[in-house]
Amino acid sequence: MAELRESMDTPGMTKRRLSNSDVPFDFDIDQARAELRQPIRFLSLNQVLDRLSVGRSTLYSQIKDSVRPFPSPVHIGRRSVWVESEVEAFMASLILSERNS
Repeated sequence: MAELRESMDTPGMTKRRLSNSDVPFDFDIDQARAELRQPIRFLSLNQVLDRLSVGRSTLYSQIKDSVRPFPSPVHIGRRSVWVESEVEAFMASLILSERNS
């Protein structure tokens, strides 16, 4: 059951504040708040290919991989871009899994 934290900031009005128990167990609310303070950056296909040091066909096959899928692009009009933080998180998880095996 979610923990309810209330405060009476304004007379007669109750504000509900989120706690960690209000969200799914695998979601870190403090991390989400920190990420919201940082600007979201998009990467082009060429920038993603440069960061991963792979070719275009390899990237698209990694997106379709069922075991460890690469983040899907966001479509802005006719253009496909990737969210930088998702690309970096994928790269970090790849490093951790390869070094721990």
